[in-house]
Amino acid sequence: MGIRFDERQIYNMQVSRLKDLNKRLAKLFENSRDKTLSELLKYRASITRGGIIRASKEERLIELIKNINREIADLTGKSYRAIQNDFIKAYESTYYSEAWAIEKSVNLELGLSASYSLNMPALNEKAIQAAFDKRIGGLLLKDRTNRTKTTLQYLVQEAVGQNIIEGQTIKQMDRNLKYINKAMNAGFKNTQRIARTEVLKAYSIGQEEATIEAERSGVQFNYIWSAALDNKTRPDHAAVDQTEAILDKDGNPSWVVGGVRMSSPRIPVAETGGSAEAAQVINCRCRRLNLPFGIKPTSRTAKTKEGQWVEVNGDLTAKEWIKKEYGK
Repeated sequence: MGIRFDERQIYNMQVSRLKDLNKRLAKLFENSRDKTLSELLKYRASITRGGIIRASKEERLIELIKNINREIADLTGKSYRAIQNDFIKAYESTYYSEAWAIEKSVNLELGLSASYSLNMPALNEKAIQAAFDKRIGGLLLKDRTNRTKTTLQYLVQEAVGQNIIEGQTIKQMDRNLKYINKAMNAGFKNTQRIARTEVLKAYSIGQEEATIEAERSGVQFNYIWSAALDNKTRPDHAAVDQTEAILDKDGNPSWVVGGVRMSSPRIPVAETGGSAEAAQVINCRCRRLNLPFGIKPTSRTAKTKEGQWVEVNGDLTAKEWIKKEYGK
């Protein structure tokens, strides 16, 4: 089992982390939806009592909207902190695991008689913050969660208004959650997308930092772009699969992917922002293989059209597999 296997395990560790994060985010959204419904039911109950004047109804409606906005702000704040926390864990665990994988490959696969150690420096708070502050499409995580908050507040307010306009009874509203569910589902899917991109971005940055430190210790690398071998891989990413990075005058690796220069999957060299950059980053599942001293992997995994993952030849490209297996 070589460096490709070890790096795949590191990647899979972060995917498992992401699955757990998504479960926690789903629970946050479920709780928020229930609280929003509760606020709506309290409002409906208050205005169905006799003797309520119009001004009082309007005041209660304003209070309802304020409570909903407060709940959505609390929801997105908790989501932000959950993603931030898992970003840091993913970054740290990738950095140290990648160092271990490099040391292992140098010692075991090259058959060195002496035990080789990278003596990796510990990550500090400044390095972690710098990694967290890398932008996607010109936006920080806080910018994107604020966008989610604003959009979700609008959608839920619209949903609440729809229930009020239709004049549903309390029992009808309890059964018919389609408007609020639709708004919350849209917010959750967007937050899921943000979480996936952030956690896997942390993985890529952790990899990069580990290889930079290894190079300082004298390790030489070949860098290979490795796309997922299935029919969901973007054509731009399949096009660079199995290609070696171009090195600049300082030895920094990069690829041009769909017109965007990237040092790793999800990491643009220059954070120019815009839709072209975001299109190559968001939901990307590719990996960068850091192969010390020219070690060449002999196999990789691919997904069949039946949904099974199988071992295939290490030289097989995404374009070749997608054409062979999926006829595309």
